[in-house]
Amino acid sequence: MMGAMCRLFNLAKQQGYKSQEINLAGVSAGCIPALALRMGYDTPQKMRELIQNFLTKYPDMDGQPPSAEQLFNNWREFILSLISPNDRWKQCNHKLFIGISVWDSESSAIEPKIISEWTSAEDLADTILTSCHLVLLGLSFARQFRGQLAADGGITQRYVVLPNMLTIPVCYDAVYSQMSWDDFRIDLSLKKFDRLFEAGQQFINMHENDYTTLLVKGKHTNPKLHVNPSSWVPRISTTRLLIVVAIILVIISFIAYYLWRRRKQNQQVQESQFIGEDFFSSPYA
Repeated sequence: MMGAMCRLFNLAKQQGYKSQEINLAGVSAGCIPALALRMGYDTPQKMRELIQNFLTKYPDMDGQPPSAEQLFNNWREFILSLISPNDRWKQCNHKLFIGISVWDSESSAIEPKIISEWTSAEDLADTILTSCHLVLLGLSFARQFRGQLAADGGITQRYVVLPNMLTIPVCYDAVYSQMSWDDFRIDLSLKKFDRLFEAGQQFINMHENDYTTLLVKGKHTNPKLHVNPSSWVPRISTTRLLIVVAIILVIISFIAYYLWRRRKQNQQVQESQFIGEDFFSSPYA
C-alpha cells in the first residue's frame, strides 16, 4: 500500500497540486500510509527510513510474528512517536480522513463513518488503530471508540469518498495477485517492505495514463484532490455479514454434532466389549 500511495501522491504533485491541496484518506490498513504521507514521508527513501526506524525500535517485528497484544502496543507507541512531537497531529485535522465501522443501535446495523477531526495525539492514534483493528489482529472483533462500539473500517467501506472532491482510489487486486501467503503474515522486514513497495509503485506506473487523465480533469474542475488507497477487505453489507456468520455457526454445529455422535458410539462399543469380557470371565459362563 505504501508504494502505490506514495507514487500516486507524487504523481499528483507533478500535475501541479500542492501537498496541502491533497487530502489523504485510508480505510483499514490504508490509513497507515495515508498518515505517513501527511507527516511528510512522501518519497521512497523517507518511507524506507520510516520502516527501518520502526524495525530498529521494535526488533521483534523482524522474523517471528509477535503476539496480537504486542503488535497492537508497538503500533500505538510508534504512531504516537510520529504525531506527538510539536503537536504534529494538528496537521491532520480536516486533511486526513479515516474510515471506521460503528454499530448503530437505532438501526441495529454496522455503518461506515469518516473521522477527520481530533482533539489530541492519543485520539488520532486511537482512530487509526480502530480503522485497522482486524488487519493488526486486534484482541477482539470490535473495540470502544468515542463511546461507541467500533470495528475495522474495511468491513463497511472499501475506500473513503468525500463529496465535492475528486476521489482517486487505488485498486489493489493486481498487487495482491503478486503476493504469496507468507506476505500476509504480520511480521515485517526491510526485504519484504522493499518487494511490496516496488509492487505498489509498479501498479500505479501501469495505470499512470489513467490516473494522470483524472488528475488533469480534476485540476480544471476542482482544485481539491482526494487520494486514498482501498482496503483489502471487500465491502460486506450487514445482511450478508449476518448470513455468513449464520452459515459458519451452522457448519460448526454440524461438526460438533458429528464429533459428539462419534464419541457416543465409541463409548457404547467400549461398554459392550466390557460387558462381554465380564460375562466370559465369570465362573458360570
